[in-house]
Order: sequence, then C-alpha cells, then structure tokens
Amino acid sequence: MKKIYNFLMLLILSVLLVACGSSESKSKKEDKKTEEGTKKSKKKKKSKKDKKSKDEDSEDEEETKSKKKKKSSKTKDSKGDGDKVIDNDEYSITIQGMGEDSMGDYSINVLVENKSKDTNYMITTKEASVNGVQVSSLMYSDVPAGKEEETAIFFENLKKYGISEYTDIEITILAYNSDDIMDEPLPDETIHIYPYGEEKATKFEYEIKDTDQVLVDNEYITVAYVGSESDDISGYTATIYIVNKTDTKVTLDASDVSVNGYMVDPLYMETLERGKSAFSGINWLNSDFESAGIDKSSISNIEFNLDIYDEDNSDREHFFNGKVTITP
Repeated sequence: MKKIYNFLMLLILSVLLVACGSSESKSKKEDKKTEEGTKKSKKKKKSKKDKKSKDEDSEDEEETKSKKKKKSSKTKDSKGDGDKVIDNDEYSITIQGMGEDSMGDYSINVLVENKSKDTNYMITTKEASVNGVQVSSLMYSDVPAGKEEETAIFFENLKKYGISEYTDIEITILAYNSDDIMDEPLPDETIHIYPYGEEKATKFEYEIKDTDQVLVDNEYITVAYVGSESDDISGYTATIYIVNKTDTKVTLDASDVSVNGYMVDPLYMETLERGKSAFSGINWLNSDFESAGIDKSSISNIEFNLDIYDEDNSDREHFFNGKVTITP
C-alpha cells in the first residue's frame, strides 16, 4: 500500500507542476529531488514569501480575502468517530471512522464539506505524525463549492518499525482554490486525534540496535542507519531514523553520494518538524544502479555528505555538515 500511496503522491504533484508551468530542472539531481519532494507536502503550498502581491479590483474582493485569512487553529482533543475536527467558514471535516484495513494499513474516513458558494477547494494533508513519528500521509479531495465528499486519509504502515497502535495522530490540513492555485491558500488547520483517549496516548522512541549504525548524534539531531530493502519496483532503499531535537524544522540534504565507489545520486531530501522523529528512506532507482554497473544485492559501502540545517534560516549555523558512511 505504501508504494501505491507514494505513486499517487507522485502523480498528484506532477499534475500540479504542469498547472503551474514549472520549468524543466537543470540537472538529474534536481529532477530526482522534485520527484522525492512528494514526501514534502510543503510543496503543495506556495510560500507567502514567494508570492507576488495582487492588486484588488474592488473592496468586495478585499473583504472576501480577509474572511479567509484567519489564524491557524488546533482543535480540542478528539477521540475521532463523529467529531467535526475542522469547522471554519470555508469548509469542515468530520471523522466517520478509523482503523486498519485487511492489509494492515491505517486510514481515517472523513466527510469533507465545502461551505463556499463560489470557490472549489482542493483539501489535502500537508504534514502528519503518529505517536510523535512524522509519517507519509495521503488525502486528495477536490470538492466543488457547496458540495460534500466522503474520502479517507491514508497513512504509511509503521508496524515494521514497532508501532502497532496509533494512539496520537496529528495532521495539518492544507486547502486552496483548485481552479486558481496562484490564489492565496487558506490558513493551515491542525487536528489532533487520540483514538483511545489522551490519557492513553504514547510517544514512540526507537531503541538503537546492535545492527544499526549511528551516523550523527549531537545536541541537535540524531541520525542512524537502520536497514535496507530492495525490490523490482522501488529499487534500493537505505532507511535512516532521525530525531529532531531542535526548536525548528530541519532539512536533511545528501550530496556527493557514492555506492560501492561509484557516484550515484539518490532520490532524497527530507524535512522534519521540531520535536519529531522519522524513518526516512534514501532511494535509488533500479536504472541508477544498472547504469553504474552496481549489483544491488551486494551493496557494501554508501558514502555521502550530509548537510542538516534550519529549514527557515539556512544562514544559521548548520546542525551538522560532514561525510557519513553506511556499510549495509
């Protein structure tokens, strides 16, 4: 299921990029980072810093925009079923059920209502975490003005990392005009769900095993290699566990990457919210290894420069910047 969700996220992002008239990337590495960027729901939303101001045609348009620009809000604690976890002037989201499917994947069924009389909204997940672990999530709801839609928020399966119960779910929702993505998005809404009650919420802490390899461990960040996997669809993935100990969102960027001595750029760039942890995959396509003549069944050495810095202030002293080595 996770591969399906990742494929859907790639498909969604490609449609949005075409709509924006995105220019072709200047290098293979930028192409791959754009694909991998589907992990970052931040690319679904334009930065206010990059948006050019628009002249208003009338006072009515100004009033309409001002109604939409409300402060971000976090709902009161919710146990889920039947709760209207978001309810603002433009749209609402009501939980209709949650739990695992027959494949063991977790999802939350929701009813999305577009309250606007004249604006079609795209409503999607921007960020999500489960028990303090930042995870991939997927919801893609294009709701016409005045209509409702039943849909679901899907999460990656975390059982292989030791998380079997989703006791603390935090989701940030992004909504924007689906007919004009250059229009100002609505303010983010964050919902917090405790399926078993807040008193039973737990925070996941991964215990480093003897087989893991700690790559970075300082007062700001911990990065550890925890294993690799490969298949004929997604290629080869080296998984690292990250803990953000800072008070800001951080970005991890891998460069000058070599595998068994050959320079092979991966699909990788990760951002991590403050106080969160994550299992993050550094991925190479099968074609990457084939072009370099690398047998993915005999990977013995992965080296790269890892740069970790403040996402919102790259001029700030970096939390780590140096060469690391993985020996699978």
